[in-house]
Amino acid sequence: FFSVSISFRSNAELIEAKEGTSVILPCKAFGDESQVKWMRTNRNEIKTKRRSKYTLDNQGNLKINNLTLTDEGSYKCSKGNEVSNDISLVIQFLPVITNLTENFEIEENNYAVMTCLSEGNPIPRITWQITEENTEDTDDPKPSVWSWLGNGSTINVTMPCSHCNVYVRCTAENSLGRDSKSLKVAVLGKPKVSVANKIINRKIGEFMTLRCKINSLPLTSMNWKKNGTEVTNIPAIKKRMEIDLDVQSKSKFTFILRIKNLKKKDFGTYECIAYNKYGNSTEEVTLLHSVSNSNGRFSSLTTVVLFTIISFLNQLNILFF
Repeated sequence: FFSVSISFRSNAELIEAKEGTSVILPCKAFGDESQVKWMRTNRNEIKTKRRSKYTLDNQGNLKINNLTLTDEGSYKCSKGNEVSNDISLVIQFLPVITNLTENFEIEENNYAVMTCLSEGNPIPRITWQITEENTEDTDDPKPSVWSWLGNGSTINVTMPCSHCNVYVRCTAENSLGRDSKSLKVAVLGKPKVSVANKIINRKIGEFMTLRCKINSLPLTSMNWKKNGTEVTNIPAIKKRMEIDLDVQSKSKFTFILRIKNLKKKDFGTYECIAYNKYGNSTEEVTLLHSVSNSNGRFSSLTTVVLFTIISFLNQLNILFF
């Protein structure tokens, strides 16, 4: 197969051909057809043979088979004493990414600088795309959607998420094809903690479950506290409680506290706390004691007011008797 383009520059002929194909270089010297020789500029004469990389046709033109990048350069032919002008052979080849920023970690809201270098002829165009890692615990993201992130060999961007692993893909593309490589970025930060219900009503003897959602990468530790004391250090609760961690992904968790057969002393303010090297975050849940009114219904209004006052006084470090 042949794929050749020819142009002229200052009496020098420029021929472009694709890597892996064949090309014919025309010999335009005038002279004895039986004395055709080819050479590369500043190199020895090219030896031509049938069924070899280099062959001659009846007009003395040079055919080069299975082109590689090492074939690129200047050629000239001679017929007797006549020498042709130089022919410059340029090899077109598929893009190849030669250097890509390695996997790294970055704190949320900071700018990430990433570099992707490539080779190719024609010069490749560089584009960047991004996808979040699947919630599944796997090193293969298998993304369904890649979003555009930027163009150019170097980009400086903020990540579109926090407490997440993202995959960033660099693609180098020219008219012959493309090459792609990906890197992994871990976006780290202070934990984020949330609870669905900040006030829960229960009666003595009932079962209670507190759930706390944690978004953190990395997650170092977490605990539950009651009125400032870790529940694992409260003997009256420790024997009746159960703590679980539900892992949804590498950065998303649900921290669960269960207490059975509730006692009067179990009511109060509980804290869910998550820690990592960037700091800690806390959310409170108030467990209220529901009591029966004269109609047989349960009311917690008085208890809500009472625990609100107690919580306020605790924050002011005031001892109330």
